[in-house]
Amino acid sequence: MVGVLRLRRSGFPQMPRPMATVIVGIGGAVVVFAGYLAATNALDPEELTPNVELSTAEPDPVSTSGTDDINALVTNATNDPMDGITVEIAAFDEKVGDFVVVGESQTDDDGRVVFEDADINPGRPAIVQAVFKGTRFASSILRAGNERGAPIRIRVAETTRSAGGLTIDSESLAIVGDARGAQAVHAVTVRNRGNTAYVGELRLPVLPGGTAIQVQQGFDERRASITEGQIIARTPILPGRHDITYTYPVQSDADGIRFRRTFQIPTERFDLLVGGELDARPSEGLQPSGSADVGPAQRSYRKYSAEDLARGDVVAARVIVAQSTGPLRIIGPIAAALLAVAIVAIPLIRKRRRRRSAAPAPTEMLEASK
Repeated sequence: MVGVLRLRRSGFPQMPRPMATVIVGIGGAVVVFAGYLAATNALDPEELTPNVELSTAEPDPVSTSGTDDINALVTNATNDPMDGITVEIAAFDEKVGDFVVVGESQTDDDGRVVFEDADINPGRPAIVQAVFKGTRFASSILRAGNERGAPIRIRVAETTRSAGGLTIDSESLAIVGDARGAQAVHAVTVRNRGNTAYVGELRLPVLPGGTAIQVQQGFDERRASITEGQIIARTPILPGRHDITYTYPVQSDADGIRFRRTFQIPTERFDLLVGGELDARPSEGLQPSGSADVGPAQRSYRKYSAEDLARGDVVAARVIVAQSTGPLRIIGPIAAALLAVAIVAIPLIRKRRRRRSAAPAPTEMLEASK
């Protein structure tokens, strides 16, 4: 009733009470509905964390608890033991800002080498590397708390700078977030079908504005650099399959997040997955391919794909916020409802006013009755 009174005092003194009641009812329903939208579409903070399943494969276990023995096994590309290979332990030196060789030995007939009482601890990162024909093939960074005496396995091979034997089984880019920012996860499966190790440059994409890149697995950060929106990885790629994953936060501008990938290596499949409040507008090469449930929580991602990509092929898309958030979700329904009310009410008001103007004045009716 309060709403009806306000309408009457705001320029509609002749509006029928039922119409005013209907209008107020619609307005109240719109407010309730808008509040429901705002509540049910509130951003889940967990959506800012990508749930793409990164590979859980651990590096070869290493015994690295204080002063301990370090065992290494060096094999060739077909896993045969290699004797007489120089193996080094390199520890990180803060003064130099790089790993410095602190120990060296040779493999025996079984391809094994032991560094006794190696002073390696979590506060001093270290690696083991085998030197084969001028190329260093390194282990992952030694970790503390692994099983005592477990061997570090290092494979070596002849090298080549020709990428002719490389293919990519699959490459995926997952982006999740909202208008405030997003997180990107790249996963690439590279296959070396040759019998030599590729020691050229492997170029991996980075979204515009990508910072603080975290390498999960697949290449040595010491042998990588970032230039022109790409990671240039120079880690030797041995024969066989190699999984690469890395992640980083990324900010979007008024046009969203633009992605463009030119393939230098034949790729069987590329997938772009977007989640949270994001969606994609493909501009080149990509087609919608349904959705994918990813991660432990099995959250749904919209998916866009391309297959059988040759050297020089391009995929491109713009990632945008799929839904408006906050005040826009409330103002939109209210504005639409008020417009609908106006469309219905204005003709009735005009009709009512025309009837009033056409009716004779009370004095004229009195005079006519005499």
